[in-house]
Amino acid sequence: ASSTGAATTSGGDVAATGSSTTATPASSTGAAATSEVQVVEFEMTVESVSYDDLVKATDLLASFIAKMQEVIANAVGVSVADVEIILSAGSVKVASKIQPPASGETTVADITSALSSTKASGEMQSAVVKEIKDLPDIDSVTTGTISVSSISEPIVHHASVGPASSGTFRAGGSCVTLSLTMLAAIHRYCSPR
Repeated sequence: ASSTGAATTSGGDVAATGSSTTATPASSTGAAATSEVQVVEFEMTVESVSYDDLVKATDLLASFIAKMQEVIANAVGVSVADVEIILSAGSVKVASKIQPPASGETTVADITSALSSTKASGEMQSAVVKEIKDLPDIDSVTTGTISVSSISEPIVHHASVGPASSGTFRAGGSCVTLSLTMLAAIHRYCSPR
């Protein structure tokens, strides 16, 4: 089964990765093999959306993250599963990490070129604004007119990654796995009736 995962880090940020349909089992010693990969990182700010209100609205948060992953994946030609999103306060700061697919169909150079091109043309900003404005109940967390600012230039980093897993994050040294579906169910269960 595939799902998108989200977790709150020790710093209060919300992180999410795309889905994965395969997993590599850990070795008999319990340690998983890691490999070195290149990832492309960039950031943007979605203005006039309250981060604090957004993280309280778990269903809306899940939709917001999914739309950000979708817009970025479509802009650079990768799968949603290749896009990790980390949200933080300051309107809503969106940090993205894109790992090129193992197939090699889309390279780091392709991703950085696509990001630079869509930023320069305004396509990225327009797509984000359109998709976020179209989210049901987005008005409950907005403070004005939604816009996108401060899109950074893409940066390529080397990262060590373990086996693919759905929605696994490091937070304060411990490993947290939580799907957005589970998060929404917990919120509904724990909300006052």
